[in-house]
Amino acid sequence: ERLREAKRARVGYHVAALRQSVAIKQEKIRKVQSEKEDSERQVQQLEMENATVQDERARCQAAELELEQARQQVDQLKRTVKNAEAEVTCGNCFSGRISAAVRPCGHTFCR
Repeated sequence: ERLREAKRARVGYHVAALRQSVAIKQEKIRKVQSEKEDSERQVQQLEMENATVQDERARCQAAELELEQARQQVDQLKRTVKNAEAEVTCGNCFSGRISAAVRPCGHTFCR
């Protein structure tokens, strides 16, 4: 009879230890699942931020292209102004033509 009681006590001890081990493992599983859910939320947030960054990058590239086109237009306007200034500048005194005279050959100069 004692042997049976001792056996029951050992079995009871092992069962209790196993239950405690199961409870600890279940708690670990809950923590890991919670961490997984947090990670998934972070991934979703990062994916949304990445999409926003990609949109912003596309807008920046479009703005850079527009800026380059504007620079080219400014350069063209500068050349046009320079050419126009050359047309109204006297070739002899290099000042603005106040009273221009035109030779029969087509050249113009200040009087």
